[in-house]
Amino acid sequence: MKRVVWVFMIAVFCSFCVISSVNAAEKVFNLKGSTFIPPSGARWDNVTDFMAKLKERTNGRVNLTVSPSGGLAPGQEEYDYLSRGLFDFGQPSSGWVSAYHNEFGLTMCALMEAENIPVLMKSEAFKILSEIAAKDNIKLLGYWASIGYNSHSHKTKFFKKLSDYDGVRFFASGAPHDKIHQLIGAKTVPIPNAELFSAYQSGLIDSVSTSISAQKSFRFYEIAPYMTIFPRTKNLGIFGYMPMMSMKTWNSLPPDIQDIIMKTAEEITELSVERWRKSDRVDTLEFFKASDRVKVYELTDPEADAIIEHVQKPIQEWYVERGKGKGREKELLAIAEKFLK
Repeated sequence: MKRVVWVFMIAVFCSFCVISSVNAAEKVFNLKGSTFIPPSGARWDNVTDFMAKLKERTNGRVNLTVSPSGGLAPGQEEYDYLSRGLFDFGQPSSGWVSAYHNEFGLTMCALMEAENIPVLMKSEAFKILSEIAAKDNIKLLGYWASIGYNSHSHKTKFFKKLSDYDGVRFFASGAPHDKIHQLIGAKTVPIPNAELFSAYQSGLIDSVSTSISAQKSFRFYEIAPYMTIFPRTKNLGIFGYMPMMSMKTWNSLPPDIQDIIMKTAEEITELSVERWRKSDRVDTLEFFKASDRVKVYELTDPEADAIIEHVQKPIQEWYVERGKGKGREKELLAIAEKFLK
């Protein structure tokens, strides 16, 4: 009789384990996220592509919904909200994350180009940045690149030489961005992202420095029709978008889903470079040149080089000094150097 009872109990336990395993495998994770970008353009395409691929590759087990235009958090505070676990996913900019950890300003302060990003993110640099984010209870998933700050808009003029920047008030978009523009003689003004268009319209700022596709998606060209564009991928650093998850959310996901998320985020990193190249250098440029409202000037190589070279050494020195010897800036710059030859 005792043997029958034991066999029955073991059978019940095994059944419970099987059922629990099946339930875990079939559990649906409904995740919410926020990003400061508007629901248009290459940056938004990266997000929607990521959401769709996760749903497809997990057979519907992961449903990620992301609110655009800072729907759940101001852009400058996305990192903090993620750290506190207030939502599951975010795509904060590297400039704003550098307010929490200076190291994240690497791709701007090294004046990197988009083509470097996929390689850099497979290097020791990604591991270092991931370790830093983990201390804030954040899982770094990847780095979705833009071509960089390759366009400066203005209401009345082009920027052809350093003196053209003297005293011009730019939208402040994080410490590395601000320092770069201060080095070329401009001023930076902090504006909440939701008020940026009206601030530009009212004259509180004179210019916005971003990719030309962002100029289009934010419709800045309606206010400032003079568009100065850096040639090809020459620029003042990569201002990228860093897909992240709350560590609390990340740890709640089974290993197979974690693996799918990381592989998909890496794929979008690669795709983001091609997407930005087409969006910036083909689609948006053609849109602006075809418009009778927009005036476009593409800097010559010598003009662009004069601006970039004026910034390069000072911004890297600033990056290291801002770390106050406590961070890993020198280590990261050394890793990045090999991609800048």
